[in-house]
Amino acid sequence: MFQGIKCVVQGADHIARNMICQDAADYKLTEHYAAAVVADGHGSAKYIRSDIGSVTAVKCAIETIDAYMEDYGLFSKKIRENPDYILRKMGEQFLARWTQAVEDYQDAHPLTEEEKEKLAKAGADLDNIYTFYGSTVLAAVMGEDFSYGFLVGDGGFVRIDEKGEACIPIEDKNSYANYVSSICSKNAVDALDTYFKEGRPLALCVSTDGLIKSFDSEKDFLDYHILLTPMLTNLEMCQVSMNKNFQKRTVSGSGDDISMAVVFETGQVEAAQDLLKSKIERNRAEKNAREEQERLAHLKFLEKQNQKKGQQVKEALESLGDKKRKAEENLEAQKKNKERIQKDMEKRLSEAEKDQKNLAAYIKELDAKIEEMEKEHLQIQENHQDLKSRQQDAEKSESKWLEMSSKLMDRIGALGEHLSEKLGFRPDFEDDESEEIREEILPQDEDTMDGREGEEE
Repeated sequence: MFQGIKCVVQGADHIARNMICQDAADYKLTEHYAAAVVADGHGSAKYIRSDIGSVTAVKCAIETIDAYMEDYGLFSKKIRENPDYILRKMGEQFLARWTQAVEDYQDAHPLTEEEKEKLAKAGADLDNIYTFYGSTVLAAVMGEDFSYGFLVGDGGFVRIDEKGEACIPIEDKNSYANYVSSICSKNAVDALDTYFKEGRPLALCVSTDGLIKSFDSEKDFLDYHILLTPMLTNLEMCQVSMNKNFQKRTVSGSGDDISMAVVFETGQVEAAQDLLKSKIERNRAEKNAREEQERLAHLKFLEKQNQKKGQQVKEALESLGDKKRKAEENLEAQKKNKERIQKDMEKRLSEAEKDQKNLAAYIKELDAKIEEMEKEHLQIQENHQDLKSRQQDAEKSESKWLEMSSKLMDRIGALGEHLSEKLGFRPDFEDDESEEIREEILPQDEDTMDGREGEEE
């Protein structure tokens, strides 16, 4: 008998940011097959109704699977003949169903003004309504003697085989960096990855990316599925365990919503309990061995680091010793240099004091010479003033003598005219003889002038 279980936990980051859970999960059980589906609505602001998009994706995936497997015998034959073609067509049918469902929902529930404002702020294209509902999808189907599945976008698709081994048969190859494949994309069918395998596994598990991101490695992620499988015989206990584990993982791990859906055949899982338990014990032993090896490797690494640090400390101490010796040598050299400089300074100070005394005596001598020169300068000024006074007196005497000479000449001229009248002739003073007479009569130098001036006086 087929059975299934699902668990959806709201992400710790979503709770902190007051965001709704955008994951969805469900399963479908029939007589001939069981289907498990999960979907993860995108978290960006432009995917404003992605929670509705994820729920719709899960619903449409199950409806598509039911439609194709309505005639189980015919489907079993067709999918074995050409699994890639059938699963491609199934993926196209799913996307068409989801697109129509989104259009119907949009018509019935137009965007509110608040939603329009948020979309405009996020720079979303208001004409592309499918983006509002963007989501991933992962679907796994277990038949009576085969299994298959498909996915668009990231997440975890795990198959537990009859030997209790866990593997990931398909994964998203189209997502990278911050880009995730989405069923709202125009080329979503090209991002479709499919899986088909003969035989019935112990369990098929699909989960959103919030779960796989909460593990340190893919190995730990797969070991968790092996640990979970034997618990499927007690669904109540398994449900409690899954919910508790996911709550813990979203807080300490990814912070994202975590969803998971599992389908299995009860009798097959019960029959494999011992196998699964031994596998779990082996995994634990291997994990402990890995951890011990990692611990030993870490200890060896620490030992090498300590040896390296010890060598570095030794080299550092040797370097410090060299530096200390050089510092002591420098200190001694500085001490000697200081003493030399001090003696030199004392010598220079003594010479400076002598120079200062000599300079003081020289300044005193200069002061005396300056005083003497000032006296000489004063005497020169007095002599100059006396000469200037004499020159002024001489100029006055000359002016007075010239005036007297002019008067004398006038008198001589008048006398000559008088004599001419008395004697009957006129003397001619214009010839050379007359000039000689004039020179004899006129004074020739200042002394003569001064003497005549004295006589005149």
